[in-house]
Amino acid sequence: MGAATTTNAASALRLSDQTGRLAAGCRADILVVDGDPLAGLDALRAVWLVLAGGRFHIPDSAALSWAQAAARRGGAG
Repeated sequence: MGAATTTNAASALRLSDQTGRLAAGCRADILVVDGDPLAGLDALRAVWLVLAGGRFHIPDSAALSWAQAAARRGGAG
């Protein structure tokens, strides 16, 4: 559902050559969450990574979770 919505919106705005899909040469902002936001919006409370404007942003809460997971594995990041 989400991918079709994004593609259709880009097409309606006549921007499908620039955005609306993940492909080389297209602009995209990506939000990585722990869970399925289509199943419940609570998944948006656990943001792991944001890619916006070509830059990565890692929320403090995600960085802490990654460090804790690495410590449990006995290794770095």
